[in-house]
Amino acid sequence: MQRSDQDMRAQRVRAAWRVRACAAAMAVGAQAFLFGAGVVMPLCLNAVWLAALAALPAAALAAAVCRRALMRGGLNRPVKAVRALHLLLCASFLACAVFAIISLVNLAEQSLLPQTRAAHSMAITVLSVCLCALSGGAGAPRAAFLLRFVMPVVLAVLCVHSIPAGNVSGLFPLLGAGAKPLALGAACMPGAAFPALMLLYPPPELEASGMQKPKLDVPDAGFFIRRLLAGAAAGAALLFVQILGGTYEEIMRSSAWGEHLVLISSGRPHEGILQTGLTLAQMLAILFLAVNMLLSAQQALGCAFVRLKGFSGLALCVMIVLLTISALFLPGFEAALFAVPLLCAAFELALAGAWALAGKEEDHGA
Repeated sequence: MQRSDQDMRAQRVRAAWRVRACAAAMAVGAQAFLFGAGVVMPLCLNAVWLAALAALPAAALAAAVCRRALMRGGLNRPVKAVRALHLLLCASFLACAVFAIISLVNLAEQSLLPQTRAAHSMAITVLSVCLCALSGGAGAPRAAFLLRFVMPVVLAVLCVHSIPAGNVSGLFPLLGAGAKPLALGAACMPGAAFPALMLLYPPPELEASGMQKPKLDVPDAGFFIRRLLAGAAAGAALLFVQILGGTYEEIMRSSAWGEHLVLISSGRPHEGILQTGLTLAQMLAILFLAVNMLLSAQQALGCAFVRLKGFSGLALCVMIVLLTISALFLPGFEAALFAVPLLCAAFELALAGAWALAGKEEDHGA
């Protein structure tokens, strides 16, 4: 009987980690698409899908570092360095959430809601993200888990039916404008793997039930790497499909941020059932990204300051998001694009910090 209870407990723990890994994978794929379409495409044009492949090794490295930190408990110590890392992660998760929310608003303005004021679209989007976040730390990841097979199939079917046959690019246009723009674009993509760092924190349902014992229950690194690689590859594949559905000249003519985010840009993306369904699927994936980043920021803040665990931490994170978005109204939402290089730097710093702190914990234990 005792053995059976242990097996059931191990299955529940593994299932919770599977849900969290799938949510992280979907978030990485959505952010890879947003980084590629919003920032990298103007740099390397049709080679954006090649630049996006740089997110794959970054995601795999993040998964390995997260698993190492969880196994060694390096982020559970009450020291200043650990608190500083949690605060860095919290700020970066919030930056990812803000970037996703603004991207969602820009996409809506260029597709389904071209006549809606930006303030109204922003208010509705923020409200939707906050309502989803109120479901708790397990709600949004479970929703993403339920759609882990449906979402790729729906996107693939809609993309196949939406690509205009006469606009498919040849081989050489897909290689972009040269090696230097491609290298510059690839340098921006590792930050797209930042959502993978939500795996540094155990699933909230395990923390609440007291079932989590990191050194015994965390799955192997391959468990996380496979899922994150699938998510990053899906983001690169969407960018490839977007290039197939457009032309070199259309990319150069597009100046608005939202125009680059519209998948299969055919001039009238808001017309037709298939095109509308494709845009809605995009928006749903970006919404999941924003919600999971907001919840991860709440979890990181709660680890830095125990008093801010729970609703108080979520309220503070929401307030920071609102203040940040409000501050961007004056210079314009395009200022949020500067978050991309900052997230790349934060990603590298967070990886180095998590690796170093896990190593120190190992030395301490020895």
